[in-house]
Amino acid sequence: MLIPLRILGYNPLSSSDDNRLIDILDEASNFDVVMLAGTGKRFENGITSCVRANFSVYSCGYSRSPLTNKSCGVALALGKRFASARVFEPLFAGGRITGRAMAVRVRNSVLDMMCIFLYFPPVPWKKSQHPSYRETIRLIIAWLSEVLDKLPAGTLPALFADVNDGIGKQLAGGSLQNFPTSVVSEAAAGREKLKGGAGESLRILLDLHGISAVSSWSDPRPTFFGNHGNESLLDHIFLPLALLEATWSAGPLMNMAKRLQLIQRKGPADHAPTHACFWYLRRHLDAPPPSSPQVQVCPELATIKWDIDKLMMGVREGRQRREFIAELELVMEKFAEDNAMLLEDATPDRYFTAMDSAIIRCAHGFFGKMHRLLTLREKSLPNNDSNF
Repeated sequence: MLIPLRILGYNPLSSSDDNRLIDILDEASNFDVVMLAGTGKRFENGITSCVRANFSVYSCGYSRSPLTNKSCGVALALGKRFASARVFEPLFAGGRITGRAMAVRVRNSVLDMMCIFLYFPPVPWKKSQHPSYRETIRLIIAWLSEVLDKLPAGTLPALFADVNDGIGKQLAGGSLQNFPTSVVSEAAAGREKLKGGAGESLRILLDLHGISAVSSWSDPRPTFFGNHGNESLLDHIFLPLALLEATWSAGPLMNMAKRLQLIQRKGPADHAPTHACFWYLRRHLDAPPPSSPQVQVCPELATIKWDIDKLMMGVREGRQRREFIAELELVMEKFAEDNAMLLEDATPDRYFTAMDSAIIRCAHGFFGKMHRLLTLREKSLPNNDSNF
């Protein structure tokens, strides 16, 4: 069944007051899902739930920690469409980052979705605070990586993040360069440079899972308006890349922002809500998979996991880059020899699938979480402990 879904994401500056929360939900009455990051609510022994303005609200406040502050807190509001849905036990990032991340899975007869919301800290001005900032980013990304790795098959991931950083540009050799990625559109990549590590870390992880900032493709306007006229694109809704074509509306909602903003001034102030509206079709888990040609795909691909730290070091510092490229050249030579008949008989899609699995298996040997696979060079060496 094809259904329309409407998702709203917003950093409200504060929604700890009930009247403020009701004002937000009244404005969002046409949306199915409202995700809030930056609620300013204190932690109260886990996830709290309530009903406000015809929405079922689940929230996780912040705890006292060097890695959190009174701006933290996240919440999810589910509209009438989910009145009879099963809401699984919410997952929240506890410990030192309580109030910065939460995930809630919702499922009914036509929908199975994991709502994930993240609140990253801004880059601190003081260098003495940089170690705490980097540790916060590391913990949030590690938590998100685990959530995505354990996502059930057929469950749609929908993320809202106040990144407080760009996700499309980086400083390299004294000049700004666009990242070659599908996570963010070229127009949005041209808006923001990376100020810290949050944007880069998030981009790398989401790219591995084929998840894209749909709001940046449709309408890459700024979502944050500072005190001195500065504007930034910091807030994003992320969905699987395959849903880009099914998205009919996305981006910041400036009229709603004007009605909801707490700071009294003529122009827009602080964060603006952003949204994504798209068509969703759930693939039933009991339906037989579509038939496809049999290709030689390595068995490790079914359980493969990536080590984000290794990938980050490879991107930032080029660690293992030469070794990986040299090994990949050998893998491609051997692939061409072993699959000469496949090239003659197979369709381009089938050949690419087989080649892609060989490349991923090679990359996993250098950047995977599991015990590293032997490279071709190591397999040709005598059998001793130095091979592992």
